[in-house]
Amino acid sequence: MPAIEHQQLLEDGIEHHRGGELDRAAACYSGLLARDPFHTDALHLLGVVASEQGDHETAVRLIRRAADIAPASTYFSNLGLALSRQGSLEEAITSYERALELNPDHVPTLAKLGRTLAASGRVAEARGRIGRALELEPGSPDTHNALGAAVAQEGDWDTAWRSFERALELDPTYEEARANLIKAVNLAAEASFGGEQWTDAERAYRRLVELEPLRGRNRYNLAVCLTAQKRLPEALRCYEHALLLEPDNAEAFHNMALLYQAESQTGQALACYTRALELRPENVDTFYNLGVLLAEVDQTEQARHAYQEVLRLQPGNADVHNNLGGLCLAENRPDEAIAHYQEALRHDPEHREAAWNVGLAHLTLGKFETGWRGYEHRLRQPGFAKRNFAQPRWQGESVKGKRVLVWAEQGLGDTLQFMRYMPLLRERGATVVLECQPRVKPLFECMEDAVEMAAMGEPLPQVDAHIPLLSLPGLFGTREGNVPPPVSGWRLPADRLEKWKRRLQPHTGFKVGLVWGGNVDNYNGRRRSAPLAALASLTQAEGVALFGLQRGPQAAELAGVTGITNLEEEDSDILDTAAIMANLDLIISVDTMAAHLAGTLGRPVWVLLPYGADWRWMLERADTEWYPTMRLFRQSAAGDWEELAGRVKTELERVSLGLARVG
Repeated sequence: MPAIEHQQLLEDGIEHHRGGELDRAAACYSGLLARDPFHTDALHLLGVVASEQGDHETAVRLIRRAADIAPASTYFSNLGLALSRQGSLEEAITSYERALELNPDHVPTLAKLGRTLAASGRVAEARGRIGRALELEPGSPDTHNALGAAVAQEGDWDTAWRSFERALELDPTYEEARANLIKAVNLAAEASFGGEQWTDAERAYRRLVELEPLRGRNRYNLAVCLTAQKRLPEALRCYEHALLLEPDNAEAFHNMALLYQAESQTGQALACYTRALELRPENVDTFYNLGVLLAEVDQTEQARHAYQEVLRLQPGNADVHNNLGGLCLAENRPDEAIAHYQEALRHDPEHREAAWNVGLAHLTLGKFETGWRGYEHRLRQPGFAKRNFAQPRWQGESVKGKRVLVWAEQGLGDTLQFMRYMPLLRERGATVVLECQPRVKPLFECMEDAVEMAAMGEPLPQVDAHIPLLSLPGLFGTREGNVPPPVSGWRLPADRLEKWKRRLQPHTGFKVGLVWGGNVDNYNGRRRSAPLAALASLTQAEGVALFGLQRGPQAAELAGVTGITNLEEEDSDILDTAAIMANLDLIISVDTMAAHLAGTLGRPVWVLLPYGADWRWMLERADTEWYPTMRLFRQSAAGDWEELAGRVKTELERVSLGLARVG
């Protein structure tokens, strides 16, 4: 056959090959080999076709034969590729190296050798080969893709990510690089997510959203990252976008419910929990969190039903038994609450919250000895501020001649209530050092027989022992009938007393201070707070002049209520509040610091309590041993402040008009 015909068959085969017509290309190469069995280009190219069609054994045989006849860099390079596809990595590496001996700076071969070295675990060598290829041809998308594939072998996802990105910048149609990029970014995201490196995970998921805009899972994971960074509005938008793409994603509805719950958007949270349960009716976490939400908004029966569903699916869930105890305690059923708490402890003897709650329930019942023991479990709660002292904790042993640090540990009201134990400690011969909140320190400095004090954050003096303030009642054996009286002998600044006497003098009638809001940052504070509008009937009490002593955000509610004169000022401190109380006839307060301040100062004070009141007010009593000048008014039904206000108004008129007649 003339050489010109051989050449034509070769050119036809190459043209078909380039056009993707592999079978027609193979026919041309085979025809040429039938006429010239030693035609190396035909052997080589027919082997390349076989490799591309997945017949690696034939490919290796044909290309190796061509290289044996006429050693050439291209032949060895493609033989290496065929061997690599066959899984013969070491032979492939040898073949690539032979190709580079013949053509040391051939960029595609350097890149392919690098990928094969990486696949066989020789990543450092791979980096060197691919790095050389990039020096020779920095604009090669194949080489950048090869570098990404190599470093991905050792988990260097960031470098892999950058390499695949560069390959795509050079060739936006490079689908292998795009697929590799998606895989690398996914793995980088998972690594950051698992390590709670939320900023890095966010960056990765944002890139995945760009690469796969129709995949809802990427937006879902991005929302989780934003939630972990407390960027709740952004997280909500991401969940909403995820649900547009995957409307049946129960996890997204569940997580959105948690976000709405954190933002006190109860209606939206309930709707999301409901939808999550429609999609996954057996989800324990959703039932549990739904129960928590329903309990927070005083939908007790619905909360109990949600918790029972958890127990149906997971009978030994100690958290649910603990929460059911909380529902019973809020309903003034402490005996049933104790049974639930004990059941929680049966399933989880180390359940710290249940152990504490048992103590609270016993204190509510007046079983102080058991209650104080359980109350010590507060020190084990996750949110309790741990303190480390070189000195030992006082356990009740003799402290005569010793200096004892007593440190305030909870709210301002607790500090005021339990200050009464300082004199008892001094009676045992101790020098007492009190660490208290900065806000109450000026008041304690007005005690007739003041102890040494330091505000939180100030340097502490040398002491011999320490004790948290609320552990003192248990150590002193406090029981019903032997509660020590509040601290007495207050010497409030004369100028403050005179200032508020002058301010209040023009007002006639029975002068009553009113506090309606507690700490809105916690559930108990919100539950103990009354909307001022619900107490509006107090403004109609005959013969009464009402004064607002409210601080914080709830003070703004005064704008919607007439008949109350606001006395709290931006720059006023606790000494001003104490001086105001000293010049009033009565203080009416919800269960918050102001009630304890009035009781500690010995002022007449009426406390408005929610249906399930705090342990210290016990059950049903209208008085309390903690404060002789205090009266307790309790809700008749959970959340009903208006009915309570009506009863208080009636009693207020009786007292004020009675005093007016006496006067």
